[in-house]
Amino acid sequence: MAKRSPNTNDLTGMRFGRLIAVEPTDGRVGTMVVWRCACDCGNVAYAASSNLTRGRVRSCGCLAREVRSSDLVGQRFGKLKVVAREGTDATGAALWRCECDCGNEVVASTRALKAGKKSCGCGKRGNGKDLAGQRFGKLTAMCPVGRRNRYVVWECVCDCGNVREVLSRDLTSGNAVDCGRKCALRNKALEGGKDA
Repeated sequence: MAKRSPNTNDLTGMRFGRLIAVEPTDGRVGTMVVWRCACDCGNVAYAASSNLTRGRVRSCGCLAREVRSSDLVGQRFGKLKVVAREGTDATGAALWRCECDCGNEVVASTRALKAGKKSCGCGKRGNGKDLAGQRFGKLTAMCPVGRRNRYVVWECVCDCGNVREVLSRDLTSGNAVDCGRKCALRNKALEGGKDA
């Protein structure tokens, strides 16, 4: 760590955009002390104290790269399609409103999208899976028809011929295996059990 002269402004711990001043170095730009700074993105940056205090340097360069990356509207990241800019977060990072293929909307930063964010999280809930054609007991999932309680609602056809709308979570958990109390096959099985 460099020695400080008595008239050096102590910037330790102060935030300048995405940078936090960590410690002064022995380096100088003219008469200005060069500070080692930690950037929110995890990089280390060096900047003269006057550039920090006057707002000329606000990141390690990641902010400029994000600004240059410009408009993400219309781009796809896995299941997410960017539909609009949503401003910036507290560190100045660009935020984007995205529509997930499952129907949810989510706001994500440029960094999150480019680092691999590919869905709203629906895959973690077992919600965004394509269930079309799959069988769940006597039900066959045909097509998604909407959303309820953050889950996809599937139109299903029962082996008895009835049609029923079922939440994806009820299908995948085994809570829905037929069209319900009026299911002819369920009633037939119950009646067959009584005769036996």
